Amino acid sequence: MENYKIIERIGEGTHGQVVKALHRPTSKIVALKCVNSMDKTTKNVLREIESLRACNSDYDLKPSNLLISSNGILKIADFSLSRSLLVSENENSKKNCYTNQVATRRYRAPELLFGSTNYNQSIDMWSVGCIIAEMFTKTPLFPGDTDLEQIAMVVHYLGTPNNNTWPNRNEMPDFNKLKFTQCSPIPMKHLLPDINKNLVNLIESLIMYDSYKRLDASEALKHSYFFNDPLPCLIHKMPVPPQHQRLMSLSNNPLLLGSVEQNFKSIYRILQELS
Repeated sequence: MENYKIIERIGEGTHGQVVKALHRPTSKIVALKCVNSMDKTTKNVLREIESLRACNSDYDLKPSNLLISSNGILKIADFSLSRSLLVSENENSKKNCYTNQVATRRYRAPELLFGSTNYNQSIDMWSVGCIIAEMFTKTPLFPGDTDLEQIAMVVHYLGTPNNNTWPNRNEMPDFNKLKFTQCSPIPMKHLLPDINKNLVNLIESLIMYDSYKRLDASEALKHSYFFNDPLPCLIHKMPVPPQHQRLMSLSNNPLLLGSVEQNFKSIYRILQELS
């Protein structure tokens, strides 16, 4: 921690506070996370560190975890719910099992909601579709407060899954534990009125029951939406926030900053002992 100088608190997440700090050796401004309790969150903290090292993970994709740097670069933050993903081209790759407790509920793909432990990067593409929709509507597309409520909203909007929309639905561990009232899907253009039809089609291609039919990242970038007006902005023309846009009432509280810095020193010491 001697290499960092705490400047201000900039946010608070599930496991602790995020602070703005100066990296003394390079004079770079960085963000640091200070967890609330090492006893309860050591596992998540170590997983997050390991995921950052590996960078081959399923992420916890949601709007609050997407940050834009001062020079307009989009960065993914918060890897505490991420999982390392085994990538293999042989048949055994289909047997790789993970946990279904990844991603925040409102951005969680249906296979995860129904307990699947065998999945791939397509769960992230579902999250991306939800995020894009939210960027335009300013509200979550599936704002469930419980897993059951989340499932109910997805089924209400996308319709009751069938052999055409989700052929392998019965392979989901929890699918047959629930019974659904038969309902037809609501057209996405009705859920997202007054939005570019190309964008609606892109979102439809990401928010699908069948994970094998969802666009992957490369396919999504080739979608017609990105080649029609409005065209993507060049990086040097990206609007950037003012340097001092984020003002927090507690940012100048020396007692708070002193406490945060002390917590970081304790965490650093514990992580050294665990490594």
